[in-house]
Amino acid sequence: MKTVLLVEDDVVQRRLIAFALRPLGLSLREAASAEEASPLLGGIDLLITDHTMPGRTGLELVTELRALGANPPVPAILLTGRGEPSIADEAHALGACELVSKPFSPSALGARVRELVAL
Repeated sequence: MKTVLLVEDDVVQRRLIAFALRPLGLSLREAASAEEASPLLGGIDLLITDHTMPGRTGLELVTELRALGANPPVPAILLTGRGEPSIADEAHALGACELVSKPFSPSALGARVRELVAL
């Protein structure tokens, strides 16, 4: 069973995403902040994280994930309500394989998750 870590500070968004992912048969770990997510990074197959959260950002969490040195690297999806090109550039430079702008289709996110974890 593939394990996905979902990091989203907005509880409604987190529940919506979790609801969309549950039918995929994944083991889903959830966290409300990067700080809460840090100890959960080991052994995951995919990271989905919000960009802007209180405390550390999703980009900082992706950087921490990359520092763990998994080979091949664990894919990361960055969710953002800010469509600035600089965020996309920074996200890709740090190894986020996907940048998803809010609002997004939960079913489209589920389809992308299915592809990234090869379900």
